[in-house]
Amino acid sequence: IAAGWCTGLLFEQDGQIDNRRRLMRALERACSRLGVQFEEGAEVQSLQADGQGALQAISLRRADGELQLLPCQQAVLCSGAWSGQLLPELPVFPVKGQMLSLQAPRQALRRVLFGPGTYMVPREDGLLVVGATSEVEAGFAGGLTPAGQKQLQAGIESLLPMATHWPPMERWWGFRPCTPDEGPLLGPGPTPGLWLACGHHRNGVLLAAITAVIIVVFIIDLLRWGVLKEKYAVLWLFFAAAALFFALVPSALYWLTAQLGVETCLLYTSDAADEGLGVDLGG
Repeated sequence: IAAGWCTGLLFEQDGQIDNRRRLMRALERACSRLGVQFEEGAEVQSLQADGQGALQAISLRRADGELQLLPCQQAVLCSGAWSGQLLPELPVFPVKGQMLSLQAPRQALRRVLFGPGTYMVPREDGLLVVGATSEVEAGFAGGLTPAGQKQLQAGIESLLPMATHWPPMERWWGFRPCTPDEGPLLGPGPTPGLWLACGHHRNGVLLAAITAVIIVVFIIDLLRWGVLKEKYAVLWLFFAAAALFFALVPSALYWLTAQLGVETCLLYTSDAADEGLGVDLGG
């Protein structure tokens, strides 16, 4: 590392994954085996709600320009930095980031290297990924910029000077989905039936698995509760009526006998007393 650095912290458990290539290919194969259907090049136009305001369909423009209406009662919004374009009330905005890669000698760098504003991620084939700028004011303005590339180059020189002699391979940019507190939006959305899984900022890949688990649990629990509520509606009504009866009848009897001038002694069963209902003696 550069001579200006005298100390560092070693995180032995830290790792990295080739998310741009290997992870996405593996994910696609896994989804295909599970029967997931992909609609590439499509764009969601709007959400359609029923008379009660719940989600009932999604308006979609396919890659060939055809408009299609997909009926659904549950949907997950995971459109990254573009989530706010579909629902403007969401506090999700893009933060542009530029990156580049260098071809390093194999095993030249064996661990991820972090420095102020710069990090270097070594791949098995010697490719070294360098990132990344953080441009809040850029909005959705795409493309590489001289200022962004200069910032990356300066980061390389200050962190690992020898890497300045390694040949550049690729340069690219992207948009992080950010929120005001840089935390993700997870859970029910503003429309019943719509679930939010967006705003992960820099941690989309890191939090992808746990995000999927959380959203699936949300949806499955909601559907199970709906089935139980419908299946046992009569039973719920019975218990509610019974609870109301036992809550009101003693008080009503006490009031009635008091009006008639009759001394009363209202006793609950021992089971009721064990449940904390107690004994009420009146006169």
